[in-house]
Amino acid sequence: MTLNPVDTLTDHGNYKGDPAKVAFVKLNENDAYLEQLAKAALPKVGGTLSGPLTTTSTITATGRALIAEGSVGAVPTTGKYLLQSVTSDGAFITSYNYSLPNVAPLTIEASDINTAARVTASALAVPHNAAGTEILWNGLAAENGYGCSEYLNFRGGGTGGHLFYACVANVSQRRTARIREGGSIDCYPVQPNPGGGVGTFGFHTQGSFGGGYAMTDGGKQGGWWMTFGDMNWGVTQTGTSISSRMRLSEDGVLNATAFNPTSSADVKDYLEGYAGDADSDLDRMVVITYRYRPEFCESDKTFVGLLAENVHDVRPEATSGGRKGGIKVPLVNPEDGSTLVDSEGNTIFETHDDFVPMGIDMMQILALNVRAHQQKSRRLQEQERRIVALELALERLVEAIEGRP
Repeated sequence: MTLNPVDTLTDHGNYKGDPAKVAFVKLNENDAYLEQLAKAALPKVGGTLSGPLTTTSTITATGRALIAEGSVGAVPTTGKYLLQSVTSDGAFITSYNYSLPNVAPLTIEASDINTAARVTASALAVPHNAAGTEILWNGLAAENGYGCSEYLNFRGGGTGGHLFYACVANVSQRRTARIREGGSIDCYPVQPNPGGGVGTFGFHTQGSFGGGYAMTDGGKQGGWWMTFGDMNWGVTQTGTSISSRMRLSEDGVLNATAFNPTSSADVKDYLEGYAGDADSDLDRMVVITYRYRPEFCESDKTFVGLLAENVHDVRPEATSGGRKGGIKVPLVNPEDGSTLVDSEGNTIFETHDDFVPMGIDMMQILALNVRAHQQKSRRLQEQERRIVALELALERLVEAIEGRP
């Protein structure tokens, strides 16, 4: 219905406009319509809107706009409310709780949330204190359905950088990784142990070529990757393809173009010529054929070589390793990386099995072979001189017997 105006102009001869009865009917209908609109209208000082509000223009609030439980306008004294305000510093939307801690969770649900933030010196400023600023995927000590609850803690405890924490099985959170402000990365594995596989290590990559690990320095680039189960290392010019320069197979065979042990006089002291009998030492070394035990190396290949224990009996300095037993490792707090101590302040250790097979320093074996060759060479030269002298004496003896002048 719309307002029905009263006609006061139409000339009917002896009167103008609507007859009195028609005019009063229109006035009563208009009055009822206006009364209905007045009952549904919002009072200027505030009120309750019981039906939907539709506008084809903007709604402007001076100072701040408030959406609260059961009220619009005045700040409530109980419950939670959403406050939107505009100041000279920008626009703010805050979810408040009248009771402590004064702020309430704010949930935004949408199929997509799109932002058009302008990149400035501080596009997203998040206040923080000595405890850091936490950006959570899930609540602390709450699982996400995958066995852990990850969250990011920026500048936690004033240590700087980005700290990643995890919570497993609803226990207290622990630190897992840290990206320092200088770009370095720290990892905090709980129980690193090769016996448990690479999943226990602090750093693990996977994918084609094992994920790979790369370094660049000036005009050179280096890489470390896997192919067909072998570990590869390579170095080349930056910007070019990189190929393997050293390869370690699963059965422990290491291939490279050369192996150069450090042997400069600049790093050696107490230099003396070898006075031992290298021939005698080598004669005491046993050359054997063998296969490796499957728990050490899965290979059916038959090798020819030396036995480290035998070499140790001949030349102990040419061997190393041979340890069996355990090594003590300090226990570390997984939350902050600190060393754990007992009630008396002593470091707490745990023991890991440690077995290092005895090995042979082939550089020393090579040196003994060189020395043995030199000894043989000198003996051969001495024998050659003696043979020449004997041949000359024999020739003179034959001449004397035959009576030749």
